[in-house]
Amino acid sequence: MPTLNSEGADGRVLLLAPTGRDATLISGVLGAEGVSAEACGDIEEFCRKLSDGAGAAFITEEALTPFALQYLVEALRGQPQWSDFPIVLLTRGGESGPVNPAVLKALGEDGNVTLVERPTHVITLMSALRAALRARRRQYEMRAH
Repeated sequence: MPTLNSEGADGRVLLLAPTGRDATLISGVLGAEGVSAEACGDIEEFCRKLSDGAGAAFITEEALTPFALQYLVEALRGQPQWSDFPIVLLTRGGESGPVNPAVLKALGEDGNVTLVERPTHVITLMSALRAALRARRRQYEMRAH
């Protein structure tokens, strides 16, 4: 029975940020804050690693194409009954509003999603990710009982 720790797969943050240097920059920020992060090149790799265990996910809005969203929702539905996998979703800010409403609806039914609008501060990002990892740790602890 796995337990959550920052060194194990269940304590890592999976990154899905396929545009530009987002994954490299975010991974560097998380590493500097002592959080284990693993960048995924595409949604298939992300979902494979999710099934191996993870503490939380950090996904940029651009990564959630219709295909990727469907694939992610299926992976979340395949999680154990006790699981409420936390996702931090980096969205674009502005007047048009963050994230496509269809994305929020689809993930809202099967995921535990926290929105963080761009531009963001490191302290805001780290607060959201630490809360997500803490929630996931509690899920593992409850499952162990």
